[in-house]
Order: sequence, then structure tokens, then C-alpha cells
Amino acid sequence: KDQPIAQALAEDHINDVLSNAVALGAAVTAFYVPEVYYLDSIGAIVISTYIVYSWLGVGKEELRKIVGVQADEEKVDEIREVCRQYELQ
Repeated sequence: KDQPIAQALAEDHINDVLSNAVALGAAVTAFYVPEVYYLDSIGAIVISTYIVYSWLGVGKEELRKIVGVQADEEKVDEIREVCRQYELQ
């Protein structure tokens, strides 16, 4: 529940369900009522806008988690040592 990958996958699944529902509803309505053929396009715009804003929210949340975060000195030294060993090969 608190894992970022699980939250991202849940958001993705919600977006999939919503986009498919809107697309299906708009396409079926436009098919049976040809006078409102533009509903399919409007539905696509609405769901695309929703997805963009929802993922922007996820991105901002994740960005707050990583900005200003730094590895401790021991971890940095460990990474440097691995780099030195790789460089010597």
C-alpha cells in the first residue's frame, strides 16, 4: 500500500479503466447518435487532460521525495571504490 511502485501501478490501472470507459461511452454514443459525432473527440480530450494532471501530481509527489536526498558518506565511499575498481580493469 505504501510502496511507490504499487501506488504508481494503481494510478495507471485507474487511468486505464477511466480512459476505456470514457472512450467506449463516447464512441457508442457517437455511433448511435451521429449528430454528436464530436463526443468521441471531446471524450478523448477530457480523459487525456485528466491523465496528464493525475500523473503530474504523482510526479510532483515523487520529486518531493528525492529532492535534497543524499547518500551517507559510507555509501558514497562504497560507490567510489566500485568505480575505481572498474576503472582499473
